[in-house]
Amino acid sequence: MCVFLYVAEASEPVERTLTGCVIGSTFYSVNNSHAYRIRLSQPLDLTRYEGKTVRMHGWLSPGDRFSLNEGTSPQLLKSSCDVRDKKAIDSIFIIQYRVDAGKAARKGEFSEAFLLISKALELDKTDCDTYVDRALVHGMNDDFEAVARDVSVIKTGACANPREANYGVLEDLGKLLESKGRKQEALEVYRIALDTCASDGRLSGVLFEMCRETIEKDIQNLLSR
Repeated sequence: MCVFLYVAEASEPVERTLTGCVIGSTFYSVNNSHAYRIRLSQPLDLTRYEGKTVRMHGWLSPGDRFSLNEGTSPQLLKSSCDVRDKKAIDSIFIIQYRVDAGKAARKGEFSEAFLLISKALELDKTDCDTYVDRALVHGMNDDFEAVARDVSVIKTGACANPREANYGVLEDLGKLLESKGRKQEALEVYRIALDTCASDGRLSGVLFEMCRETIEKDIQNLLSR
């Protein structure tokens, strides 16, 4: 993940001033409500800046690698992170927790998977994608009542962004339910995925058509069996 596309395409470092927060002794640059984990090229103890807003001057390279200007140190701007910046940084952790939970579940390590999902929910209880991922883990664990509860959160719009829920994971959940003989539950999830695909403003043109055609095919195949 790169902070700026033209940096990713460049072969030489670009001089930049980055502003963000230090969380867990790691500097996260926040730009337009998006957070990026910055990999510092030189050893730097950031303990004194933990939970604070800082600014750094230096050179940014592809892969979000950053070298401070020689003889400089982070500039303290605020004694805390802005709420919006902290939320953007939390989103990085939430995604990682969900990814790691899926890996644990595929190994049959369900206690670890649910612990990781719980950590994601502690950071944001309103994120629909976390409930989708938890439903998938519940399905892998054959707890279909728990699957239904999490699917209901998406279906009823009880989470914050149901129209942007991950239709790909919803499709995976549908396929899992279908493989376990839960035809009606699978059909419901496919239809939610199709609605999500149709209402997601981030999709357009070919991407939307691919999403729609794929999920409609899933539904048709299910109904034909």
